Amino acid sequence: MVLAAFFLPHGHCYLWKPGLLGLHLISDGLTALAYYSIPLMLLYFVYQRRDIPFNRIFQLFSVFIFACGTTHVLEIWTLWHPSYWLSGSIKAVTAVVSIYTAISLFPLIPQALALPSLETANQRLEQEVKQRQQTEETLRESEQCFRLAFNDASIGMALVSPDGHFLEVNKALCRIVGYSEEELLGKTFQEITHPDDLQTDLDYVHQVLAGEILTYQMEKRYFHCLGHIVWILLSVSLVRDEHNEPLYFIAQIQEITQRKHAEQLLKDYNRTLEARVAERTKELQQKEQFLRGIYEGVEAAIFVVDVLEDGEFRFVGFNLTHERMSGLRSSELRGKTPKESLSPEVAQAVLEKYRACVVAQERISYEEGLLLQGKETWWITNLTPLWEGNTKLLGNPVDKDKEDKGDKGDKENKGDKEQSLSETSSNSRIYRLIGTSFNITDRKQVEIALEEALKAADAANRAKSQFIANMSHELRTPLNAVLGFTQLLSRDTSLTSHQHEQLGIINRSGEHLLGLINDILEMSKIEAGISQLHPNQFNLYLLLKTLEDMLQIKAEAKDLPLVFNVAADVPQYIEADESKLRQVLVNLLGNAVKFTVEGRVSLRVGVGGDGEAEGDEEAGGVEGAEGDGEMGKTREIQRKFLIPDSQRTKDKGQRTNNKGQTTIFFEVEDTGYGIAADELEHIFEAFVQTDIGRQSQQGTGLGLAISQRFVELMGGKLTVNSTLGQGTTFRFKLPVTLAQTTGIAQQHLSARIISLAPTQTVYRILVVEDRWESRYLLVKLLEKIGFEVMEAANGKEAVDCWEDYSPHLIFMDMRMPVLDGYQATRQIKAHLQGQAVVIIALTASAFEEERGIIMAAGCDDFIRKPFRETVLLEKIAKHLGVQYLYEENNQQSPHSAQLTTNPNNYQFSAENLLVMSIEWRSQLHRAALIGDSDEILVLIEQIPEPDAELKFAIADLVDNFQLEVIIDLTKAWANE
Repeated sequence: MVLAAFFLPHGHCYLWKPGLLGLHLISDGLTALAYYSIPLMLLYFVYQRRDIPFNRIFQLFSVFIFACGTTHVLEIWTLWHPSYWLSGSIKAVTAVVSIYTAISLFPLIPQALALPSLETANQRLEQEVKQRQQTEETLRESEQCFRLAFNDASIGMALVSPDGHFLEVNKALCRIVGYSEEELLGKTFQEITHPDDLQTDLDYVHQVLAGEILTYQMEKRYFHCLGHIVWILLSVSLVRDEHNEPLYFIAQIQEITQRKHAEQLLKDYNRTLEARVAERTKELQQKEQFLRGIYEGVEAAIFVVDVLEDGEFRFVGFNLTHERMSGLRSSELRGKTPKESLSPEVAQAVLEKYRACVVAQERISYEEGLLLQGKETWWITNLTPLWEGNTKLLGNPVDKDKEDKGDKGDKENKGDKEQSLSETSSNSRIYRLIGTSFNITDRKQVEIALEEALKAADAANRAKSQFIANMSHELRTPLNAVLGFTQLLSRDTSLTSHQHEQLGIINRSGEHLLGLINDILEMSKIEAGISQLHPNQFNLYLLLKTLEDMLQIKAEAKDLPLVFNVAADVPQYIEADESKLRQVLVNLLGNAVKFTVEGRVSLRVGVGGDGEAEGDEEAGGVEGAEGDGEMGKTREIQRKFLIPDSQRTKDKGQRTNNKGQTTIFFEVEDTGYGIAADELEHIFEAFVQTDIGRQSQQGTGLGLAISQRFVELMGGKLTVNSTLGQGTTFRFKLPVTLAQTTGIAQQHLSARIISLAPTQTVYRILVVEDRWESRYLLVKLLEKIGFEVMEAANGKEAVDCWEDYSPHLIFMDMRMPVLDGYQATRQIKAHLQGQAVVIIALTASAFEEERGIIMAAGCDDFIRKPFRETVLLEKIAKHLGVQYLYEENNQQSPHSAQLTTNPNNYQFSAENLLVMSIEWRSQLHRAALIGDSDEILVLIEQIPEPDAELKFAIADLVDNFQLEVIIDLTKAWANE
C-alpha cells in the first residue's frame, strides 16, 4: 500500500465513468469466476480419473488458469487501489506458470497424437468388456468347479475365517467329526481341537497370517461329537483379497486314525522284537563260543564276513587253516572291508561273489583266482548266508560229482526247501556270510597248461587246414588240364577204341584223384568248423536215378544186384543240400559195392521213421518179378520220375507238417564182410579204416567221417549196424522241405554237344588265364564248338582285349599276375558297356564260401576247376541263350527257347506260348485248371500252322494226363 501511494487508481483512466467502470468490473469479475471454476473442475476430473495419462499437465493447466483468474481480480482491485506492483507480480507468476506449462506441453503433443481415436478407444473398451465378461464367466465356472470339488471331495474340506470360525464345510468333514453341517458352522476349529495340539496349530496360523509361510501341514487330533479322538492330517492355505488382506483359510482334512493305530502297533511290535533280538543275540554269542573251537580246529579254510545294513561287507576273521593257505592274517583284516584290506582287483572279485550270495539268498559255489601276497592262487569256495534267528550256520563242502548225482533228490524236496527259505527270509535278514574254501592252485595250473596245449593244437590244426587248402588249389589247377584235355581228345573221331579206353583210364584216374583232394579238403573244412549248408530245391528222383546209373557199372562188374527201393509217398521235389546228400549216398553206396563180393547192395528211401512197413511193401512191388530183374526196378524209378509230384500226391498223401516239412530216411544195406564190434566204435573217425579196408589198400578213411559230419550238419544222425561176415546197414533220417515243381530248374540227361546250331549270331568269347595249358584247353574246346575265341594271359590284357573286341562273354581266372581277376572284373564292370558283358569266374578254390567274394567283385557266375565241358557249355547257354547240336538226335540245349522235335516227346516252355494272345493263354490256364480236356483241344486248334509243334506238344500233355504242367506254365496269366 505504501508503494501504491505514488500512483493513481486505474479508475482515473476511465474518468470514473460509472458505465465504463461497471463494464470492466462485470467482465473481469465474470472472467475471474470462470477462471476459478475451471481449475476446480479439472482437479476434480483428475482426481476421479487417475488412470488418464498426462494428468500432470491438467494440474499445470489448473494452476495457469487460476493465476489468470487472479490477474482479472487484481484488475478490479486496481480500479480504486493503485497496487500495480502486486498486479505486475501476479502477472509475472502467471507468465512463468504459462511458459512452464507450454514447455511441459510441447513433448506431450506427439504422445497425445499417438493416442487412439475415440472409435478405436471404444473398440478397445468393448474388447476389454468382453474380456472382463469372459474372465467373469471363467471365474464363475472355476467357482462352480471348486464348489463341486469342495462338496463331493472324499476328504474333509472347510473354509475357515481368520479368527477360526467355520464358514463352509463339506459332507466328508461332517462324517469325520460326527457333527452336522449346521452344528459345525456354529463352532470354531479351536473348540474341536485337542488341547495338546491347539498351540502348535495356532502358531502355524499366526505364521501364515504374518506371511512368514504360505501353507502348513500337521497331524492333529479332533474331538468327535461322541467324545472319542479322531486323528487327522491337516493341510491349510490362506486366501487373500486384492489388497492382500486375509479372507479365509482353506483346510483339507484327511482321517488317519487307522494309520496312527497301525503305527502304534508297529512301535509296540518293534519294542517286543528288540527284546527278542537282544535275547537271541545272547544265545548266538553262547553258540559262537561253542563253535569257535570247531572253527579253529577244521582243516578247511574258513572265513566269516558280516553283511552290514548299508550293503557293505566287513571281515570277521579267518581260521588258522585259511591264514596258512592264503598268507592273510585274521588280526590285520578283522573289522575292515575288502576295499580297505585287499587290492582293488581282488576286492572287486570277492565283493561280486558276496553280493551274488546275498541276492540269491542261498549257498553258492564257485571257482576264483585271486592274487594274494603277490602269488596267484585258485580256490573252490562254498559261500553260505546266515539269517538272524536261523540255526543253520555252516554249509557242507561241495563235492561236484555227488552234487550232480543228488540233483534228482534235491528236486523232489525243492518245494519244502523253497517254502522254508521263504519263511526264513521274510522274517529276518542275511547278516553274515560263512565261506569254506579249498586251495586248487595245483590242479588249476594243470588245467591252464592243458588249455594252452589245446590252443596250440587248434592253431596247428588251422595251419594244417590252410596248408591243405593251398595244396588243393595247386593240385586242382593241373588236374584241370589233365581232365580237360582228356575231354578234348575224346572229341577226336580218329582215335581208336583202344585209345578211347586209355583216355577213359586217364579221366577216371584224374576223377579219383580229384575225389581224394575234395575229401581231404572237406575234412579240413569240417575240422576248422567252416563247413556250411547250401540248401537248394532239386528233383530227388533224378538224383537217385543218376546215382543208380553211376554205380550200376561197378555193381555189374562184380555181378552184384544194385536195388533201389523208393516208397510211393517219397516226395519228388524237395529242398535240402543236394551236394552233401549226393556225397553221403555216393560214399555209403560206393563202400557197399566195394566191400561186397556176393549177395546184393540196396538203398531204401522212405518217409517218416525208419519206414520198414512202407519200405517192405514197396520193395515187394519192385523185386517181386525175378524175370524182369533190374529192368523192372529201373522202369519203376523212371515211372516215378516222369509223373509230376502234384499228380502223385493226389493218389497218396505225404506225411508233412503244417510248414510243408517232412522227414525222409535213407538206408544202405549190403551183404559184404561186415564190421567187427571193436571197430564200430571208431568207424566214423577220420583216417580210420577197418581191417578189410586196409587190406584192400584203397581209400583214405575219410568217407564215413565226412558222411557223418554232413548228415549231422543237415539235421540227421548216421547210425550203423553190422554183423561180421553177414553185412552192414547204414541208416540216417533228414528233415526236408517240400518244393514246388516250378521252383526247380529242369535237368536233362542230354546227349553230348558237338557244335553250335546253325543260323545263330557269331558269339565272341574271351578266355583270361595265366597258365598256358589251361588257356589252351579252353580255347581249343570253345573253337571246336564254333565260338570265336580271344585269349589273354592276365587281367591287364583282359581289359585291353575287352576294349578292342567287345566280347559277349569272358571266362576270367581269379588268380593271375600283373592284375588279378577281381580287379579286372571291377574295371570292366565299372563301364556302362562292361555291365552288359557276361563274366564267368574260373577258380581252383573248392571253398563254397568264395562264391560270395567272387559275385561281389561283379562276376555273373563261376565255375570250379577242374571243370566238365558240359557244365562249361551249359553256363554259356544259360547266359547267352545259344543253341547246340547234339551227338545223336541233335537235341537242343535245355536252355533253348525253341521247341525240340523228338517224336512223341514234345517239350516247350512258357516263352513258346507268347505267340498266342493273352486272352488265349488265360483261357488255356482255366481249362487246364478245371480239367476240361475238350476245351483245351478246341483252343489248340487256334494255333497257327508255323507253330504246329506247340500244338502237338500241348496235345501230347493232354493225352498223357499231365495237365499240371500246363497249369504251371500258364499260371502267370491266371488273372488276365
